[in-house]
Amino acid sequence: MKGLVVKVTVDEGPVYELTSFRVTGPNLPEEELVKAAKIPVEEPANFEVVKEGTERMKELLRQNGYLKPTTEVTRNVNDEEKKVSLVIRVDPGD
Repeated sequence: MKGLVVKVTVDEGPVYELTSFRVTGPNLPEEELVKAAKIPVEEPANFEVVKEGTERMKELLRQNGYLKPTTEVTRNVNDEEKKVSLVIRVDPGD
């Protein structure tokens, strides 16, 4: 049996620091949502961690009676300084 060996080099690119994030939305407990998100700042940006944080925010809202909360993350990227900040828009749904 013959095989083929494939080598792939992955260049992940530069590391960006997550400098800050803020939560916006109508009549929401923003401080509680930020606390629930547990998104670390002043560390390398990890958007899987951000996704997990938005899921925790939605779970908090569901526990408080909101049936279909949604989130939308906007990235503000500074390529020169290799920094990113986030605005997380939360819609509590119905």
